Amino acid sequence: NFAVVGTAGGVCYRYNLQSGLPRGSYPRDATSPTEEEERKRKKGLRFAGDVGRTTRMLERSASKHGGASPSDADAAERDRRGRDAAESRRAAAVDRASHVGAVVGIAVDSLNRTMVTAGSDSKLVLWNFATRMP
Repeated sequence: NFAVVGTAGGVCYRYNLQSGLPRGSYPRDATSPTEEEERKRKKGLRFAGDVGRTTRMLERSASKHGGASPSDADAAERDRRGRDAAESRRAAAVDRASHVGAVVGIAVDSLNRTMVTAGSDSKLVLWNFATRMP
């Protein structure tokens, strides 16, 4: 029970028909909060996977125990690089798939798994309906 609306800017917005509330955009980044909004939201929150917190924890542990294991710091750095590489690949995929001009056609399969958008830039894009990624 969704309505999808295409815009002249090349973005599609998904709305819940029962509540009328927005439920995301294609590409997903179109409705992402700004860095400042995200920083305000996270202020004071601790969550799993926070690289800064993990690094601080390792540094405290190293000072208490006379030195951190180099493998711990190396593993944390490899994890950070892996996340950065995955994020850059995702951003590149979204950039390649995004429409340059207006969205002129939208079709969703009957199981709400795949959405196809057609743009004035003569590009067809297949989107995963759940993840909002191309």
